Amino acid sequence: MATIPAVQQISLSLSLEKNAIAQAASASSSRLERDLKTIRDYVEPIVAPAQLPVPLDQRFPPFSISVSRPFAKKIESIHQLLDRALVNIVERWHTDLEANFPSRMPLEPHEEDLLRWISSQCSGDVATRTIPRFSERYGMWRTDFLIEKGHEAEAKICEINARIPYNGFFMAGLHEESSRLLGAGKLGFEIPNNYEVTKKTIIDCFDRSKPLYHIHKKWPGVDSRVFGCEYTHATGQDIVHVEPSELQIQQDEGSPTGWILYFQPADPTEKKQKIEQCTLELFQEELRDIEPQILKQLATCCVNDFRNILLLHDKRILGIVQEEISNLVQQNILDANEARVLHNGIAETAIPGSKAMKQLLEKSHQDPLQRYKYIVKPVRDASCNGIRLGEQFDKDEWIALLERFASHPLQPSEDAYVVQKLADHLWCDIVRHDVHATPKVENFHLIGSCHMINSKLFVFGPWRIGHTIHVGLSSAGMGIVMSCVLRPDGLEQLDERKEE
Repeated sequence: MATIPAVQQISLSLSLEKNAIAQAASASSSRLERDLKTIRDYVEPIVAPAQLPVPLDQRFPPFSISVSRPFAKKIESIHQLLDRALVNIVERWHTDLEANFPSRMPLEPHEEDLLRWISSQCSGDVATRTIPRFSERYGMWRTDFLIEKGHEAEAKICEINARIPYNGFFMAGLHEESSRLLGAGKLGFEIPNNYEVTKKTIIDCFDRSKPLYHIHKKWPGVDSRVFGCEYTHATGQDIVHVEPSELQIQQDEGSPTGWILYFQPADPTEKKQKIEQCTLELFQEELRDIEPQILKQLATCCVNDFRNILLLHDKRILGIVQEEISNLVQQNILDANEARVLHNGIAETAIPGSKAMKQLLEKSHQDPLQRYKYIVKPVRDASCNGIRLGEQFDKDEWIALLERFASHPLQPSEDAYVVQKLADHLWCDIVRHDVHATPKVENFHLIGSCHMINSKLFVFGPWRIGHTIHVGLSSAGMGIVMSCVLRPDGLEQLDERKEE
């Protein structure tokens, strides 16, 4: 029996018909068209009330990613260990003087002030805390990971996304639910997530008896719009959309912090509303424009947690985790085997001012071609903005860049970047819909993602495709968004040379 890849794009409907694992490349044009209609007929009525500003549902192909059970288990294990490490590190951020995290990963002064205030509010007795500990309520984060080829496929987490909390949950969830109509859940093709449990777990982050204030402006929102409809449907409560300029605070002796947060509608004839719980989708520059006392009051009632937004969403955090692994073993947070699994599951990440960055500079002096093995990423931008491959620099530019990065830890506003080792990608045969007149096999690498909710629920997120970097999901990029199924044990692979 031929070796079946740990991950591959498959046609579920053809797999069921043939009682074998059928790659998407084996599906006919008529099947693609028929299955695509099935997907869209299911999804479009659900997303219609959300009025998506970006029609990501049109980027759902009639195919799924098949993942071997051992590889899926390995991916989950890495994420559970990463969650454990992150919670420990964040809770020590301002109390572990020896680790001195703030000097190793400096933030902007107003951000550091906010996090120190949060730290002061979640210490001491439970009765005196105005903010829960990070382990008790951090909200949601999502990784992106790459897959390296080898004797066994290896997942390499390359970044954490925590600024826009809902991204991926609902798009992947709707794709996986629509895939049931094509055969997911049958013949052993198990969906690893339970979409209803995922929705309930997210909604349970909030008080169902109260309205939810959604604070955003620049971010158009896709998954968050679907979440808003789901929240109202499940609770009967409103989602109130608020721009940062519409936030106000007022002193109140009865409040634990001495302040109360309000939403003041732009229309002066409307009454202001007290905000008791909120969710944020704001960029760091938007946070910078909010007055400090309002930020502090937001910190008492918002999901995601500011520690998520300011620490976990920073690409330097993966470098911090790698630096801390030996300490986590000494503290009995990880055992030796878990430390090895976590270390191998994170892309090698050098952060400004670190020993790793200095070592990379020295290696690059000795071998100028080292730059071809690395990629440079801004510490905070997303959607591949600002990313450059090492091969795009000449020798002198590369050395100058590393000399600046190695000199001292940089704040984000100091044009701070991380340098990550490039993955030796596992390349896959991929069929995109709405790109070619007939199905055409193309070669891409996969970008997987996984979510974690308050250390309680692990969820496989959307799978996308990359070439040099991520293929965008706009009409220009023509990327695709897929969910995954677990591959049945013992099922043979359909001969890929035989098209139906």
